[in-house]
Amino acid sequence: MPGLIPQHFIDDLLSRIDIVDIIGTRIKLKKSGKNYSACCPFHDEKTPSFSVAQDKQFYYCFGCSKGGSALNFIMEFERIDFVAAIEVLSAVAGVQAPSTNVSLKNEDKKRKSIYSTLDQCDRFFRLQLRTHKYADKATSYLKQRGLSGQIAAKYGIGFAPPGWDNLLLNVGIDAHSKSLLNESGMIVKKKDERGLYDRFRNRIIFPIRDNRGRTIGFGARVMDESKPKYINSPETPIFVKRQELYGLYEARRELKNMPKLLLVEGYLDVIALAQHGVNNAIATLGTSVSKHHLEKIFRYTSEVVFCFDGDVAGRAAAGRALHTTLTELHDGLTARFLFLPDGHDPDSLIRDQGKEVFLDLIEASLPLSEFFFTKMMSGVDLNTADGKAKFSKICTPHINKIPHGVFKHLMLKELAERTGVSTDDLRHFISDDNSNYYESESERESLTNSELTGTYDNDSAERIYEISKLSLPIQKKPKKKLRLAPIHYLTGLLINHPALSKHIRDVSILQQSENNEINIFVRLLDFIRKYPEYDTHQILTYWISDPKLKQDVEYLRSLTLLDLYSASFDTKRRNADEFCDAFDHVSRELFSALPRVQQAKVILKRKTLGESDVKLLYKLLFELPDKSPEKDIKEDIKQKLVSFIKIGNKEK
Repeated sequence: MPGLIPQHFIDDLLSRIDIVDIIGTRIKLKKSGKNYSACCPFHDEKTPSFSVAQDKQFYYCFGCSKGGSALNFIMEFERIDFVAAIEVLSAVAGVQAPSTNVSLKNEDKKRKSIYSTLDQCDRFFRLQLRTHKYADKATSYLKQRGLSGQIAAKYGIGFAPPGWDNLLLNVGIDAHSKSLLNESGMIVKKKDERGLYDRFRNRIIFPIRDNRGRTIGFGARVMDESKPKYINSPETPIFVKRQELYGLYEARRELKNMPKLLLVEGYLDVIALAQHGVNNAIATLGTSVSKHHLEKIFRYTSEVVFCFDGDVAGRAAAGRALHTTLTELHDGLTARFLFLPDGHDPDSLIRDQGKEVFLDLIEASLPLSEFFFTKMMSGVDLNTADGKAKFSKICTPHINKIPHGVFKHLMLKELAERTGVSTDDLRHFISDDNSNYYESESERESLTNSELTGTYDNDSAERIYEISKLSLPIQKKPKKKLRLAPIHYLTGLLINHPALSKHIRDVSILQQSENNEINIFVRLLDFIRKYPEYDTHQILTYWISDPKLKQDVEYLRSLTLLDLYSASFDTKRRNADEFCDAFDHVSRELFSALPRVQQAKVILKRKTLGESDVKLLYKLLFELPDKSPEKDIKEDIKQKLVSFIKIGNKEK
C-alpha cells in the first residue's frame, strides 16, 4: 500500500502538520519539559509513559513500546490502513493525496464522478421538497412527525416526487450522466433491459453521508403504510451498507457536549431525537451492528449506548450487538444497553415523554457486563451445581473474545463470584494462550470496590435494618451505618433482586394498606410478576417512562444503590429467608392493626391454615358477637375450621 503513494508526498505531508496537534486533538497531552506526555491510549496505565517529541515529530510509549510518526499514530489510534490515514492527514493539511497507479487513478476518477452525481441528486431532492407541486404531502408528513424545517435542512431531507423519470430528466441529461446514475444506484434497468427508471419515487429522502459530509447513498421512506416502508441505495464503489452509520457526520460535531453516541434503529429516530435536542444519535442502515460500525464509533467516542425496542425483535438485535461488541471492547471503551417500554421507539417516546425522560432512560441503561450476565443466566438455575457449571460453560467462550485488559479480568472475576468457581479454575476452561495475563489473587482483590452489606436484626424491638458500608482495607475508615425501616429493607431487597418475588404468595394484607411505601412495594411486586424477565435496570427504565410510576423511581433508585445481601450469608436460601422474614414482619404489623372482622376475612381467604391462623380463628369464633355482619363471619369461620379438621384427619 505505501508504494502506491510517492514517498516525497508522504514527507511533504508530514512536514505540513504538527504531531502535537494531531495527537492532542485525540488524547489529552501535558507539557513535560520540551516534550509532551500522556497516559498511553494503546494500553491501560495510570502513570503516563507516553511521550511526544515535538522537535522530532515522533511519539513513543515506554510501557508498550509503540511509536512512530503522526501517520503511524493515526493508523493505530483510528484503526485504519495506510491509505486511509494518508487521507485523514491530507484533509488536515488541505492537500489531495495522489496515486501513481494508473488503474487506481482511473478508479479514483470514477469515485469522484459518483460523488458528484450523488451530490446533484441530493440537491435535486431537497429542491423538490421546497418547490414540487406534490411537496405538500411530504412537508405535512414531516410536520406530523414533529420535525421542523431547520432540522430537515440540517439532515438534508428531500423529496422524490411521484413519477418514473424525474432524475433521468433532470440529472441524466446525456448517456454519460445516465451511466453515472446507474453506477451510483439511482436508476434501475427495466426487466426487458430496454429502459431505465428512477429507483426512488414518491418517498421522503434521507441522504447518507460519510465522515467528510459527502453524500454516498440515500434512504427513502413512504408516507403511508405501503410496503416496503424503507428502501436504501444498493452498494456501489463508495457505499457499503453494512459499514455505514446514518447521522454520524452530524453527531460527531456534538460530541463535546454529549460525549457518547446513541445507536438507534432508524433514520427518523435519529432526526426526531435531534429535533428534541438529543444530537448524538446514529443508526445502522437496517443491518445488525457490525465490527465496522463499532470501529467507526470508537474512533470518535469511548462510549456507545445501544437503544432497542423492548420487544422480542429488539432483544434479539441487542443480543447480536452484544456478541459483536465483546470483541471490540478494549479497556477504556464502554457499551451500555437501553430497552424502551413496550409500544415505543425513540421517536414516539421523546415526542410523548420529552427530552428529560429520554435522558433519564439513557442514564438508567444497562452496562454491557450486566446485560451479558442477565442474558446468559436465562434458563439457568444458579442454586444448583449443574446450573453453575452450565453457566460457566456458556459464559467463558464469550468472555474469551474480549481483548486482554482489566475489563476482561473483571468479567472473569464476576463470573467467578456468581458461580463460586475460582478465577484460576475458570481460566483453565478458557483456551487462551495468554492465560498468564491475569494478576495474582491478592492483586485481583485490590481491584475490588467497597461493597454494601445488609444485616437483619431479629432481636430489635423497632425492627431496624442496618446496612454496613465496608471500606477498602487501605482506607482505614470506620464503618458507616444506614438505618432502614422494615418496608424500606423489604423493597430494597426486591428491587435489587427481583427473583425474590417468587417467595411471596399472599399480599392481601398489604393491598389493604394506605401507606405509600407499602403501596410501592405491592406495585413493584405486581410489575415483577407481570415481567419476570426484567432486571433492576429494566424495571427502572420502564417506570421512568410511565407517568403513573415515574414519581416512585427516585425512591427505588436510592434503594438500588445498596447491596442488601449480607456478606455473611453463604447461600441464596439464607438471603431468601431474610426476605421472607422481613415480609412476614411487615405483614404481621399490618395484620395486627386490622379490625377483628378484617383479620378474619384475611385468614378465611387463605387456602391453607397455619397453627397461628387456627388459634386466631378459634379466638374470634368465641369473641365476635352473634349479630350481623359478625354472625355471617362466624359461620364462615366454623366452616373453615371444620374443613381444616377434616383435612387433618385425612392426613392422619
